[in-house]
Amino acid sequence: MLYVAGWIFFCVAAGMFAHIRRNRYGAEWFLVALVFSPLVAFVLLAILKEGPPRLRPIDTLSPEALQALRRRRDIQAIVSPLVGVALIIAFFAVTISGVHHVIEQKKKDAAFDQQIQTELAHRNVAVGQ
Repeated sequence: MLYVAGWIFFCVAAGMFAHIRRNRYGAEWFLVALVFSPLVAFVLLAILKEGPPRLRPIDTLSPEALQALRRRRDIQAIVSPLVGVALIIAFFAVTISGVHHVIEQKKKDAAFDQQIQTELAHRNVAVGQ
């Protein structure tokens, strides 16, 4: 479960990196990372140059549409860092959950080993009498 969550986390990170830093379609790069590997996606994105700018015919937009576009950019400027922080928090939560699982499993293993040792000690006492 921890590996799947980590894999998906880095796939999302590759998609976000492609969209924000390389001006490419993030969903496509998310799928590339999901199918092949997030590491492969990051290496390819590092090798590839920045994509062509996405042109918008601003001259043909109405003033209301321009205002909506500005509001959207303002919202994106606020939301993008929050998404990054949320991904980092999710990654640490999954990591802490995995560490907690390992610690609990070690406690169970230690208790089981103690139970086996106790049972063997009782058998040795019974055989020795």
